[in-house]
Amino acid sequence: MTPDRPVRMPWLQLWFSFRGRATRFDYWVRFALIEFAIVMLMAVLGFVIATVTHRGEFMFLVPITQILMIYPATAVLVKRCHDRDRSGWFLLWYAIPALLSAFASWVAPQFDLEREIQEGAEFVFGWLSVAAGVWLFIALGTRRGTIGPNRYGPDPLGS
Repeated sequence: MTPDRPVRMPWLQLWFSFRGRATRFDYWVRFALIEFAIVMLMAVLGFVIATVTHRGEFMFLVPITQILMIYPATAVLVKRCHDRDRSGWFLLWYAIPALLSAFASWVAPQFDLEREIQEGAEFVFGWLSVAAGVWLFIALGTRRGTIGPNRYGPDPLGS
């Protein structure tokens, strides 16, 4: 009898589909490291082009790359949620404090709120966002998925 081996999800499905389950290996090796490498490559490319042309306009490559990576990042994180037998909506626990922090930065000047109120709201929501990010990192980045099949599909590790 041979032990079950993990069946790796195809790359396009991993990066662009919201269905199925993704292992920690899929997240860290097949997504996070590659995303980091792509962003670093765009940073170096932008720096080289800006240096050669003596113009700084090419530094926009990094934020554009990061924006383009939002969809694949969300797809992989949703699949990590699925592996932990959670809905993809679980990711809102991270997004809500980050959005509230950005909203506080935008609202205060619109209504001439005191600077201390604006800074206090940004501080509170900023730290809530950090705490949610740490929680999300632990829940999705370090913990093993559900052993055996769950409502989102079979165990990708074949257990």
